[in-house]
Amino acid sequence: MGVDKRKDVSNSDSESKGLKVDKEKSTMKLKPNSSGSKRRRLDSRDEEEPKSLSNVNNGFKKRCWDPCNIYIFGAPGTRKTFWTNIVFPNAYKKSMDDNWENYNNDHIIVINEIERGSASQTNLLNILDRAPIKIQVKGSSLDYVGMYQVLISNTGLRELYDYDGDIPYYERFYRAIERRFNFIIEYRKIRNDSVRVCNVECTCCRIQRIFHKGSREKFQKLEFDIEFDEKITRDCALEIVRKLNREGKLLQLDNKIIWREDFNDDNRYMVRDGDELHLDFIVYSEILVQDLICEEISSFANDQLVALTEHIMKRVWNNKVLKYSTSFRTYIEETLNGLYITRMELCAALFYLVK
Repeated sequence: MGVDKRKDVSNSDSESKGLKVDKEKSTMKLKPNSSGSKRRRLDSRDEEEPKSLSNVNNGFKKRCWDPCNIYIFGAPGTRKTFWTNIVFPNAYKKSMDDNWENYNNDHIIVINEIERGSASQTNLLNILDRAPIKIQVKGSSLDYVGMYQVLISNTGLRELYDYDGDIPYYERFYRAIERRFNFIIEYRKIRNDSVRVCNVECTCCRIQRIFHKGSREKFQKLEFDIEFDEKITRDCALEIVRKLNREGKLLQLDNKIIWREDFNDDNRYMVRDGDELHLDFIVYSEILVQDLICEEISSFANDQLVALTEHIMKRVWNNKVLKYSTSFRTYIEETLNGLYITRMELCAALFYLVK
């Protein structure tokens, strides 16, 4: 078996930075800081890297990493935003224009409604690139610090721009923009019968995801790695990710410092594998409940149905991740034990909720 060269570069002095380290696990993780401790002065190692200092002075300031870029496209009615609402519930959302109203150092960006000609080549490449850029917010210029960038469109990436037969230039631009995406994913409706697929949202068609670029396995595991610039030191990277106030890990691969943020890993019922490595299927809540009603409900253990019920209820309430109280979980468990309603009645109730 191959040896994983990645190692955690967090160490004991992380706690002095306000980063909590989970010492019970073999891999140390960075947790959000709730102590409000002040930022420690960077030591002499960072003074040797002026570029590093410029990216942390006065807060989370300039982009000094390679962002993770995801392009999702498909025909209308394929519910392309479903996945992003689950994984990135608090993302900054906008259309592909110059309006960045209320942007405030958001590091997760979802750009909807990207259509042919809606963005200039230069603006799009600048957003996708790792170089620092500035954006206009209410007449002032701010540094843009996007790390995770999801672009959603009805149009395939190759069809975004039309150059009236200028094929050589077109191909050069396409290769330049395609290189900047970590994942290019198509959503496509399919059916197992001879009926034509619906052109609106429905529950009768299956939604197939086709991975034109990027690892489906890494995507399903939500392993979206952010690679810092070569001149960024370990301490500087720690300082930057601390300001995100998000859980995750700092890894080192050869000479690269990589940030892997923890996202809502709720894929057990959301995705089903396809017959080929680059294919899978999105399973929406209402379809999942329909399947359960048609299948042998008795084959599910109580803990599976508890997890499934919580999963579906999250989708019902505006796709927001909710924290469930002990009493709510107890109610579900007692329900599944037959104290209130039967399993079939529970599934029927859930089906009614998600209709």
